[in-house]
Amino acid sequence: MNLNDIKKDISSKNFAPYYFIHGEEPFFIDKAVELLQNGIMEEYERDFNQTIFYGKDADPSAIIETAKRFPMMAERCGVIIKEGQDFKSSSYEALENLLASPTPSTVTVFAFKGKIDKRRKFFKTLLKAGKTFESSKLYENKIPNWIQDHVGAHGLKINQKATLLLANQLGTNLHKLDDALSKLAVVCPKGSEITPAEIEYNIGISRDYNVFELINAYAENNAEKIVRIAFHLSNNEKENPPLMISSQMFGFFNKLMIYHYLKDKSSQNASKALGINPYFLKQYVAAAKHYSAMRVLKVIALIREFDMRFKGKNAGGTSSAKHLNELSLRILRV
Repeated sequence: MNLNDIKKDISSKNFAPYYFIHGEEPFFIDKAVELLQNGIMEEYERDFNQTIFYGKDADPSAIIETAKRFPMMAERCGVIIKEGQDFKSSSYEALENLLASPTPSTVTVFAFKGKIDKRRKFFKTLLKAGKTFESSKLYENKIPNWIQDHVGAHGLKINQKATLLLANQLGTNLHKLDDALSKLAVVCPKGSEITPAEIEYNIGISRDYNVFELINAYAENNAEKIVRIAFHLSNNEKENPPLMISSQMFGFFNKLMIYHYLKDKSSQNASKALGINPYFLKQYVAAAKHYSAMRVLKVIALIREFDMRFKGKNAGGTSSAKHLNELSLRILRV
């Protein structure tokens, strides 16, 4: 099932006895749990009929006892179990008793973040006992479309450059992206278009000085622009952690190396092989003209070296800011 299926259950008030929400993308898990937490019953009914447990501190016997209760002046009870991945091993076996005999008037939600061992009897039983929502990780090449869909749901539009600015600066962290877009939805008039200027003013992500523009500068082999952006980023280390920057740079040059060795460099095949949105491909096409495979190999070696410095190894007492500036200059000289 997906989020829309959960909304349908809430709208029709036709609930399964158990909802098993799990996966590697915490954003969708939190959204699914939030929908059920707010939708199983009316707000005025929750004080007496809805209980939230957290895996680390949850007592299985308390969960079972709560799930077996009958509702007070309401149609149903709700039991929400968050952070189930933190359950003690012994808790799983104890909770199997709950799965074996559901209480018709109780809706129980189990939420687990991360990978689960589906061979365990508890999960096998849970998968059969109710409805399952699996939250898959959203990969980098899917982020621009997700941003545009999310913006559309707020009644706004967003241009391509603004989309890529958010995607490159905030990456695959959907919670951060959601927070940024929710803020923009408040300050931007309905039907208007979000631009890089709006993002810079309201979110604080500079349209001129960010990792995305730094990588663009490398792709263009624009020395003046590289030095200027690197200097700005190094002087704003809190907002632009050097480790994050080196990680983004490594990802770009690593994909550039893959691009060099592709036999079929057509847009469709190259985008698929690199795992990127086709719009980003022009960066790699441009960069390949300035960076031979051998030069890319040397750049990657440099990034690895400075990545260790950013982590404090062989840093020689020099600040990360100075190391970032040095890295930018040394890449230009390769």
